[in-house]
Amino acid sequence: MISILTFPFYFIPLIYSLQKDQFSAKTFFFVYSFLGCWLLSALLNSGVVTEQILIASWVIQEENIPFTTMAIINVLIFVFSSLKFKLPFNKKTNFKINSKKKLFYVSAAFILVLLEFLITLNLYSGLSNWVASSYSRTVIEDSRVNFLFPFVLAVNVFTLTLYAVNKNEKFKNLTKGLLYLTISLQILYLALSGGRSILLLFLLSLVIINIGRVSTKGAIKLALIAALFVLVSGYMISERYKAQGADAQFDTSLTNIVIASYTGLPFIDHIALSQRYAEINGYDYGEVYVNAATSFIPRSMWPEKPIQLSRKVRDEFWGDTDGGVPPGLFGEAIISLGITGLIIIAVIYGFILSFVDSFCKSPDNVIVQRLRTAIFSTLIGFILIRGGIDIGIYRVGLIIAIYLTTEKFFLSKK
Repeated sequence: MISILTFPFYFIPLIYSLQKDQFSAKTFFFVYSFLGCWLLSALLNSGVVTEQILIASWVIQEENIPFTTMAIINVLIFVFSSLKFKLPFNKKTNFKINSKKKLFYVSAAFILVLLEFLITLNLYSGLSNWVASSYSRTVIEDSRVNFLFPFVLAVNVFTLTLYAVNKNEKFKNLTKGLLYLTISLQILYLALSGGRSILLLFLLSLVIINIGRVSTKGAIKLALIAALFVLVSGYMISERYKAQGADAQFDTSLTNIVIASYTGLPFIDHIALSQRYAEINGYDYGEVYVNAATSFIPRSMWPEKPIQLSRKVRDEFWGDTDGGVPPGLFGEAIISLGITGLIIIAVIYGFILSFVDSFCKSPDNVIVQRLRTAIFSTLIGFILIRGGIDIGIYRVGLIIAIYLTTEKFFLSKK
């Protein structure tokens, strides 16, 4: 019943956003909220899935999940994200690389991808150990791993930027072939690393840069691409289960792969877990936001640095801090100030969505628009919601800094 009552609260913002701009940050968020909040209620109500799919079924049950609250929050975000920003940026822009330097930059990207492989193979002492550790989520005790992640993100951004420049200027065959080889190797690297979110978002960014907007005829192609994403995502999860010793619990069938692909999308159960955490420990009154500002300080320089909220949640319900369970943007708000915090963050996030979409549309160069959309839409509409400020300030902030630096380097004013 709850899925029927809340359906319009998710469906109307989603359809409106799809009609306005298919790949905007706003559209990504409403797709994500539809899949991560409403669809879970529908699957639970219909009995297609059980409560075992929840992040911590021994702590929270279906009746404890704030489906109605988040439906209202979704509408609130829709209202504030519909406000328009007029940005004072120079709109006349163009991607331009000196013809003699095109092969140089593509070669540099190729070398960076090779360095990724070499560094990772060295850190994990070989290919088999790298793949096994990545899929089993085993943490290796080597501080150099902390520097590998930003390096991978930088390569992603640099490669996508070169792909956009190629769309704008058309590289010669040799340069173009090397670029496509570089992209293929980066996709292989991300697949071997087991991070399905980063892999799928990288692939989706390539799609956005390539097509910009989906026509009626192109909708069929997009549906096929989406189906492929689901299969890849589900297969990676099934392999992760096997690597973690759970192969007896996972039958690799098409149905199970599709269900497994959905396990990373629900985030409303993380919000319910955050409510439970606040009930046990009380509100932190914004401590997570203060601590996030110090996340760039190495713990070796500040041993007493507060641990991340995601690790505190993990410790509370799983009894260890070997990993983290991110409350997400909305879960953090609840832990900070309850429903009041949730309303405040919804309003702020609505303004952020509007600002980002205006920023992406501001250049007059279509390829620059597509590249900004490819980078920022998934970043703000998905990763920020999933990781929150707790870990998002590092991942989201880092990607933004890398992209703006890269764009400034390649962008020329007309």
